[in-house]
Amino acid sequence: MIGDPKPAFPVGRVQYLYMYPLSFDEFLAATGEDQARKYYHTIPYIVSYRHYVIPVEVKSGKTGTLRSLYQFMNRADHAFALRLYAGPIHRTKASIPDGKTYDLLILPYFLAGKLHDYLTWLINE
Repeated sequence: MIGDPKPAFPVGRVQYLYMYPLSFDEFLAATGEDQARKYYHTIPYIVSYRHYVIPVEVKSGKTGTLRSLYQFMNRADHAFALRLYAGPIHRTKASIPDGKTYDLLILPYFLAGKLHDYLTWLINE
């Protein structure tokens, strides 16, 4: 009743649960995507752009293998990837050992804050 000084409690036991958002890794584990979790851990960063999940490989020098990027791109449903490194900007057609080709946009570190602008350029070209 309104104005009743006694608060009402449900009959039985009340248990409070605190829920927090899942990380992407926890989400993959919960949905049973073990294979995706394996590839997810090999790519240091991923960027969500439009309906794409774009892998971003970060290298400390101008050269280096892109093995984890190859694994990701082998399973990706698109053909776009990014690489950050200590060199000049350029775009290239790359291919994984299985033969699938993809567009690789290679950016210097200082352009990391402009990834979405460069992805717009890469995808709309």
